[in-house]
Amino acid sequence: MYLTTIIVSAGKGKRFRGKKQFYKLSNKIIVIKTAEKFTPFSDEMIILLPKEDISKWSKKIRSIMKHKNLKILPGGKHRYDSVRIGLENISNRCEIVCIHDAVRPFIKRKDIIKCISTAKKYGSAICAAPATDTIKISDNSGFVERTIDRRKVYLVQTPQIFRRAIIVKAYKQVLKKQHSSNITDDAQIVEMAGQKVKIVPTNHSNIKITTKKDLTLCKSL
Repeated sequence: MYLTTIIVSAGKGKRFRGKKQFYKLSNKIIVIKTAEKFTPFSDEMIILLPKEDISKWSKKIRSIMKHKNLKILPGGKHRYDSVRIGLENISNRCEIVCIHDAVRPFIKRKDIIKCISTAKKYGSAICAAPATDTIKISDNSGFVERTIDRRKVYLVQTPQIFRRAIIVKAYKQVLKKQHSSNITDDAQIVEMAGQKVKIVPTNHSNIKITTKKDLTLCKSL
């Protein structure tokens, strides 16, 4: 099945105080290091970058990756805007869409494979790590309202992989009615469209680089 990978890399890095996707890990910028994890599985790859960085980084990324069907496009204001731009530019041949955060460079090959196969079977699949701490829900005043069963709690990661028809329809259906920064991942949009999403359990090493402190952990990984 023809698979398109969308690498979301258009963030401004406010908490990081810099565009973390362009920092180097093991002498390679993070966005390239991440995207290369998906090259063996991708018939087509779309990388969304900040508009102002396209001219600076596009040629360099192409020279290193050399993917035969690589598109580098300007992203949008919010994460879901960038994904929507990616979806609007996928090949007509695409059947499976894989969406991954550029700043999660430690995704395991085995987890990518499992997530792809799960999406093919169920239509939608997300990588997520089981919660290990006790989970409390607070009220509006900061007091514990209740404790929930952590066996049912997962910390959601990417990749998030969908059949093309499901993710494209969900984006059109949901974002036509609602534009909100409270939408934080693609599975949420699919859920809001009334579709079920299958969880693929992973471990906690698939971290999202958010602050400069995370770079210390990255070096150990």
